[in-house]
Amino acid sequence: MTMTMVEFLKTEAPAQEKAVAAKFTESEPFFRVWPMETRAQSGVPFNQQTALPTTTNRAVGESWTASAGTVQPGFEPMKLQGGISNFDDFQVKTGSGARRQQEAGAFIESVGRNYLRDIIKGDDSSDPRIIRGLQLRLVTSGTNLLAESAGAATITRMLQVKRMVRNPTHWFMSPALRDKFVIASLATGVSGYVTRTNNEIGTDVAVVCGLPIVAIDRDATDTDILGFTEASSTTSAYCVSLGPLGYHGIQVAPARAEDLGLDPSNGTQYNTVVNWYASHLLEADRVAARYSAITDVAVTL
Repeated sequence: MTMTMVEFLKTEAPAQEKAVAAKFTESEPFFRVWPMETRAQSGVPFNQQTALPTTTNRAVGESWTASAGTVQPGFEPMKLQGGISNFDDFQVKTGSGARRQQEAGAFIESVGRNYLRDIIKGDDSSDPRIIRGLQLRLVTSGTNLLAESAGAATITRMLQVKRMVRNPTHWFMSPALRDKFVIASLATGVSGYVTRTNNEIGTDVAVVCGLPIVAIDRDATDTDILGFTEASSTTSAYCVSLGPLGYHGIQVAPARAEDLGLDPSNGTQYNTVVNWYASHLLEADRVAARYSAITDVAVTL
């Protein structure tokens, strides 16, 4: 079953899993719209449709011409996210349970932020333990990549990128780039392409070319995930089709935080472990596209 974490919070799931999901959605807007498919296996085999079959017409008495589409088989492995949070016995004895709970919450937020970073920027060629991100997957110019040649983001280009994606649903971009679109909404000629709406929890969000923006903020080290740090001091925006048959997350089971109690090996540390075996999946062809080489200047038409 595939559902967003907001939908998951409405189920009868175990409290440990709902607490982690609540922390994820509280800290990052991304997790409010991100669909997760649960599969209890080491990875997900899939067949990506890259070309449709050819259909023909026929006259009475003729036979149909057989045709088959083109399918690219693949396998997306689960990656091991999480870790162990330590909390000293002295802090427990001299403080309150709320302080340890705060520390565990911060650790869960860190796990979520780093998963989000890897979804966009992960490089499994340098570290096979992490996810291969969208930046390294969307590299075919004219198919899933459109480069701005180190210039301003434009509405014209955004519409071009949107056409690259089947059933597009959202934009992923940095808060800084989102703000440029918001400012551009006051400009003559651009205003009709940038509007506002309320998201799934009633928060006001910007909409560009008919699709809401999901701001991808910072990782656990407080580093901008989509800052103007790509080649020639540029950034990228991503158009995606989120859904069970499009682009979505995969997990062995929902993330869970478990209190391991006092560590018997030292008697001084309380441990909380977070385990989340997860990755992401481009279920079909043309479910994501990248608009790259955007410079830190005002948006134009």
